[in-house]
Amino acid sequence: MAPQGGSRPVSRDAHRPGDPLPREIVPPEAAAVNEAFAAETRRVMVRRVPLGVLCFIGIVAVAGLMEVSYYPDRFGAFGVSLFLGRRAIERREYVLEQ
Repeated sequence: MAPQGGSRPVSRDAHRPGDPLPREIVPPEAAAVNEAFAAETRRVMVRRVPLGVLCFIGIVAVAGLMEVSYYPDRFGAFGVSLFLGRRAIERREYVLEQ
């Protein structure tokens, strides 16, 4: 078939505007690859998310301690936030055990 309007050949089976899309765009063998990719992504996220959360908590704790050292009258609010954070962690562990 001769090229039309450019250097790429045009297939007879090319999708035309207004035609319904084919039901299966992804070949069946790609489904296994997609499932393997999703499983690997889950494993990586399970390993990395807790480390990211720990880094975030560490940075927030350092910032909180610096604030308390500069403004000692705010220690009550810092103590409340520590207490609420601990309760949230305990609640999360309780929910995960069920």
